[in-house]
Amino acid sequence: MAFLSITPLLQNAKAQQAFPPQPVISEIAAYEPSDYEWIKIYNSGTEPIDLTGWKFFEDETNHGLAVIRGDVVLPGGVSAIIANKADLYITAHSDFTGTVLDSSWSSLKLEGEMIGLKNPAGELVESFIYPAIQGEGVLQRIDTEAEAGVAENWRVVEAQPNT
Repeated sequence: MAFLSITPLLQNAKAQQAFPPQPVISEIAAYEPSDYEWIKIYNSGTEPIDLTGWKFFEDETNHGLAVIRGDVVLPGGVSAIIANKADLYITAHSDFTGTVLDSSWSSLKLEGEMIGLKNPAGELVESFIYPAIQGEGVLQRIDTEAEAGVAENWRVVEAQPNT
């Protein structure tokens, strides 16, 4: 009698379900004056994500996203900027040619605060308290697949004109 093992099939199905495409927050520019603040999101999957109806969550508030430049569909492995004031971001970072989404918030806190991304159903797909920012620069996530709420997964890097 021959036995058929379905374990590899189940593992493959679980692997496909475990990593659905989702945007993750990969950089935070809270050191900027509030109108110039921005965050970078990264599509950690291989499939495109339609960002229609997504929200940036900050200060217990859902902030809408409006595409100012680029496409509302974010391809797999690609980043986009969510700016407090998109026109100011585009002027200050003229070398950045990717998607820029406009949002509006009061101010990102240098000491860290709870932020996140909500899908169109209003579900938090990522939320965490980012660590306090020491010095001037961009808070950059070291590993986008590792836990965002761990301070050791973040470092401050010099702000680049094309970030």
